Amino acid sequence: MAVDLMPLLKRHAFGDWGEVCREDAEANELALKNDEAILSQYHVTTRLMEQDLLMIMTESDRTLTVVFMASESAMHPGG
Repeated sequence: MAVDLMPLLKRHAFGDWGEVCREDAEANELALKNDEAILSQYHVTTRLMEQDLLMIMTESDRTLTVVFMASESAMHPGG
């Protein structure tokens, strides 16, 4: 992937959801209060100089955060 994840993970952790629509941002804010899953999206440039959408999802119980590119299928442990 060759994308520096730390700045994006920090943005996600501090409530900067990136390039999500207003409705998804509002859903994330509500999810924080109701212990539901949170999804952030950030446009990135890959090492091949291609544009992609990097997605970060944190599970509702906050025990797992998954990072994946929109162009790939999401990998979920045990699923």
